[in-house]
Amino acid sequence: MESILVVNLTRFGDIVQTTPMLQGLKSVYPESRVSLLVNNNCEQLCSLLPGIDEYYTLDFKQICTDLHNNPAGIEQTYSYLKEFFGKLRLRNFNKVINITPHHIGVISAFLAGQGNRLNENISAWTKFFISTTRNWKTLPMHVIDLYSKMAGLDQHLIVPKLNASQETYQFASNMLQHQGIDEGTLLLGLHTGGSTDEKRWPQEHFIELCERIIKNISCKMILYGVETENNVSTYLLKNYPGQVISMLGKTTPEELTAFMHYTDVLITNDSGPMHVATACGTKVLSLHTGKEKCISTGPYGEGNLAIEPDMACHPCEFPESCHSLECRNRITPDSVFAALEILLGAHSETHTEALCAQKGVQLFCSGFDANGFMDFYPLQKKDISFEKLSVYMQRVLWSRVLAETEAGYGVPRLGEKAVVNIYRYIQKHYHTHTVPDLLRQWNVLLPHFIQLKRTAGKGGVLADEVHSAGMNPVPNISRLQHLTQQLEALDNEVISAGEMIKPFKNLIHLFLYEKEIIEGGSITDMAVQTRTVYEVLVSRINELEAIGQQLFILMNR
Repeated sequence: MESILVVNLTRFGDIVQTTPMLQGLKSVYPESRVSLLVNNNCEQLCSLLPGIDEYYTLDFKQICTDLHNNPAGIEQTYSYLKEFFGKLRLRNFNKVINITPHHIGVISAFLAGQGNRLNENISAWTKFFISTTRNWKTLPMHVIDLYSKMAGLDQHLIVPKLNASQETYQFASNMLQHQGIDEGTLLLGLHTGGSTDEKRWPQEHFIELCERIIKNISCKMILYGVETENNVSTYLLKNYPGQVISMLGKTTPEELTAFMHYTDVLITNDSGPMHVATACGTKVLSLHTGKEKCISTGPYGEGNLAIEPDMACHPCEFPESCHSLECRNRITPDSVFAALEILLGAHSETHTEALCAQKGVQLFCSGFDANGFMDFYPLQKKDISFEKLSVYMQRVLWSRVLAETEAGYGVPRLGEKAVVNIYRYIQKHYHTHTVPDLLRQWNVLLPHFIQLKRTAGKGGVLADEVHSAGMNPVPNISRLQHLTQQLEALDNEVISAGEMIKPFKNLIHLFLYEKEIIEGGSITDMAVQTRTVYEVLVSRINELEAIGQQLFILMNR
């Protein structure tokens, strides 16, 4: 029997987004035992997750308290972690899947697994995940699809799911009925919070939106979130006491799941409750500002709507350095209200066209592309940008070059029809009369691809020289230092070239991460790994060039 551990030491919403992967593992390996390792502040959520047999929690809060306030904190923390991971190792997991995009996840996966080297059991998809999430703007797919790939699963088109008890569903139903909400009442949910400032749409905008909803749509509204998110609730409860219900700070994760089950539409920032809504089958109208973009973390599933600011700097690479946060104001209450009417089916085609043509915002609809990836396409056809075209190309690229078959956990390599599928999907959702300009932008990149391959080729030769020098019984240290300096100079050339191929910059991010995690017991071993990294970079560029050639032949017909 397979014994699988999934390491997800992230936040509430990230845990919810794990559920399609967990269900996929159980579907493909029904006899397996699937365990989950989480931060202990997500413990209440674990009982709602389908597809897991058991869960373990790390007490990070206690660790931080011990390290900061206790003179013996280091010794206590060491003892706690040694005992904790010692017990996990005794479970003899056949496979450990880390979907935590930072070093604590890598280390935890290593300590819980059976490997002897820190990075020896990291899959190619996990390397891609970690390297790309360091450069969040370059992620070309939804994290839920990426989680499935990291687990060795093909996309199963499984949406997130949470399971509350029948008693909790009944509790929520009774409470809503007590508030005058029956099956025929349109119930609109509102979540105004977010983990960081740049992700929070201004509260005055939420108030203006709610007033317009109350005056124009026959409905009840329910407010979700934590107790501190009370500016909107204070105003609405004072002015519209019969129309608005506040559940701020009043729900456990299970109760939130139950109430969300009865909510027709949730209007929300990119947040944990947004993912709970999709896991309950609730339609979502999501607002994505700051560094967030719907393509990577938007509401998963068919038929949701997402609004983003139409700004060159969005998604933001450095939100903590932005003082204006203008992206939050580009999305107006008028545009969100119009989008809500579209989602409710109460908007005419003329009004839809007007909203889609509105400057400052972009409106997207969620669905699956022709190769099974979650996608957010424009609600009405528009010219496809080169950036968006590169996203579709990368989904094929990475699904081909990162395909794995080790230990029976394999993601099928996308075949030749994948590019044809892209072409047909683009024709369906975008105008393509800008193909000459797209081709021009592609041709600008080709010389830089050639230069990158030449540089990587030199790197492979230098790695061979390091290998030869390391084979000597008495290695020439001066010679090895010189070769190492040359390799560092080549890597700087690769980094510079990456700035010239920005739409495909994650090629460079992954290359650098693969260089970073090279480890071995000898110079020769590390030299062999280094040569492989350079060779793989060349093969990935070759694959990308082939995809681009096939796609532009189709688009130029």
